[in-house]
Amino acid sequence: MPIGPVAGLVEGPEGGVVFVAGMATFAFDADDEVGRRLAAVQLVAMKIASAVAVAEAFGTTQVTLWRWRRRGQTGNISSIAVCTSPSVVSTARHCPSVNLLASPAAVVEANPDTGTRR
Repeated sequence: MPIGPVAGLVEGPEGGVVFVAGMATFAFDADDEVGRRLAAVQLVAMKIASAVAVAEAFGTTQVTLWRWRRRGQTGNISSIAVCTSPSVVSTARHCPSVNLLASPAAVVEANPDTGTRR
């Protein structure tokens, strides 16, 4: 599927590849939602394609793409991952951005409201 004038997305059962000017630039496995979202965010951030074209190619809305971009601006790739929470209102409290290099104790200390639920 074309994404703007110089990019294209090819998706199949094993994953997808984004081509820019004929070169494979981003690739992700079928179960790699973070990689897929990162590719979409990067296409807009690098001004390779418009948000409208990227949202259409990735089967999402411009609002959702904007949310992925905002989460990605934290500098933490995992923050654009799918996040589940008990309610939409409490998503921010239950799904904090996590530093992948931090120890578990540091994560709990930085996010005291996100303890294990039993």
